[in-house]
Amino acid sequence: MGRAIAARRTRIGKTQPDIERETNGELYVKLLSRIETGRKPLNELAYSKLRTLIAALDWNADDFAEATGVDTTATSLPTSRPYNATHPVPVFDSVSAGLSPTVQEDHVIGHFTLDPAVSGLRGRNMNNMRILTVNGDSMASASVANDIPHGSNIVVELGAAPSDGDIVVAWIDDLDVAVLKRYEENETTVLTSYNPNGPVFRAGEHDIDVRGVVRLDFRKR
Repeated sequence: MGRAIAARRTRIGKTQPDIERETNGELYVKLLSRIETGRKPLNELAYSKLRTLIAALDWNADDFAEATGVDTTATSLPTSRPYNATHPVPVFDSVSAGLSPTVQEDHVIGHFTLDPAVSGLRGRNMNNMRILTVNGDSMASASVANDIPHGSNIVVELGAAPSDGDIVVAWIDDLDVAVLKRYEENETTVLTSYNPNGPVFRAGEHDIDVRGVVRLDFRKR
């Protein structure tokens, strides 16, 4: 089973760190190594992780079962729990990653169903989650780990208290704009960009109201 996983990952040109990043840490490198070396049998994985692994390897369930011999139906995995992405999260207009138009907070344009058990959302209040589209390039970066390009979608937990290093959505009152920025707190609050050419906002220079913390992102490629 492990050799089949490693072979598939190599065939589609992904590294273990690629998969860790794409799954927001749900399938971390150490776990992937254990799977590929056979130290972690696939039938001992939580059902949600198994489905995430199949998706990360660009497989469908039938091809996965044929390659590994593992039946992916919930009834075949007695130690696992069914994967249920059941919580509808409202989708709003865009948030600026620069200085483009403001977000219309009262304008829901649809809903997207998310699984409360995935990494980044687990244990959070799903009723406070909102989805926004990134508008602008100030959070785009040459670093894959720090890159949220224009057109990506982000899941924001409204009202959450930010920690140093979090990505936040903040309202800059004197500029009448909502921005997506990295939150830093030392002697003063600073909102920075991943893009070195992006704007920087300091609490002493601007009236900053942090509206929420980014818990998940779906990056546009």
